[in-house]
Amino acid sequence: MAKKKATVSFDTAYQELQGILEQLQSEDSLDNLEAQVKKATDLILACKGKLRELDTLVDKTINPDD
Repeated sequence: MAKKKATVSFDTAYQELQGILEQLQSEDSLDNLEAQVKKATDLILACKGKLRELDTLVDKTINPDD
């Protein structure tokens, strides 16, 4: 059975990405790299989704007849 992904707000996802970046920059160990990259990828996809939704909304607002 596939896992259902929780919805995360753009701001929360962005803050988590910033935290991952800081952690990766400060750590010498690569032990957590795979997990951090996976988490960052999921957060980036969530942010892209939110931005696409916003772009669609703005486009519909600007061009209601299209």
